[in-house]
Amino acid sequence: MSANRRQYTAEFKAKVVLQMLMGEKTSAEICRSHKLHSSVLNRWRKEFLDHATTIFEADSGHEADQQRIAELERLVGQLTMKLEIAKKASQWLTFDPDSQALELFLSYVQGHVKDALTLAQRLWLSCRAIAPDPPGLIQAHQVHSTMLALVQDLSVTFEALLLLLPPTQARVLESLALDPTESPQASAYIKKHQLSRGGGLQGALTSLEEKGLIYGPQFGYRIALPLLDFWLRQRLR
Repeated sequence: MSANRRQYTAEFKAKVVLQMLMGEKTSAEICRSHKLHSSVLNRWRKEFLDHATTIFEADSGHEADQQRIAELERLVGQLTMKLEIAKKASQWLTFDPDSQALELFLSYVQGHVKDALTLAQRLWLSCRAIAPDPPGLIQAHQVHSTMLALVQDLSVTFEALLLLLPPTQARVLESLALDPTESPQASAYIKKHQLSRGGGLQGALTSLEEKGLIYGPQFGYRIALPLLDFWLRQRLR
């Protein structure tokens, strides 16, 4: 039997673990996609976190090493924030462990504390309205429907925000929501989304970052407000 055991590269293991930690995919989605058992994925996650700090032990002045350290610091920071959010949300809410409800909640809020508390409060109010004493286990479909209702209530605010942005910046923001990328300056991406080239695009990116609407290149140009990001994706699809 051992001769037929599937072999996975370290690069593959790191990729799927990072997808789970960053909320890009739930653990169930990853297991289904790659035909993995949940215990295997959980073991890889534990091994990743147990050895994450070893990168800091080598004193290297090379730029590539410094970039890897910065990336790991960012990932560990995101994970710490997600765990803290999960802890606080669990004080208010009880998620059904069999429905991936908590994973869906974390993927929606993306480590953003204010948006997490806003969604958690709306979920709590919704659950209290259905079953005031005591509320039942929260299912994944409840998280999704509550998120939809929340961004619908905020849609007027978000529409006004888009109208206040210069057209170039609004276009870039919509493109990043619909098609996230770490390289919006790439020729293929510019052509695909009909963005302005050169200084116009870079100026739009810089301005959006200064407004607090996106993160900079060190964080992959992700949209900084998860509720806005979700609303844009729903609106554009």
